[in-house]
Amino acid sequence: MGDDPLTGINYDHRRDWVESQLLTLASAFSIDVAAYAVMSNHLHLVLSVDIYQSNCFAFMAFIRGYFCLAIELITKCRECPLIF
Repeated sequence: MGDDPLTGINYDHRRDWVESQLLTLASAFSIDVAAYAVMSNHLHLVLSVDIYQSNCFAFMAFIRGYFCLAIELITKCRECPLIF
């Protein structure tokens, strides 16, 4: 990602942020991340749905995962400054 040629601001921290968000979302829902690559201006993902786990999900388990994810994201937003 590197430095922005116009402002000189370094955006390398976004790579780590994208990686952590990807892994957080995958753990909240039944998605397996087979491979990923975060490039400077895009990313590549190889994902698969864990069909066994998704079929075992009860509706309440899905809602619980969604709210746990939302609470985690809200907590992170309060702890760190705006990263964009």
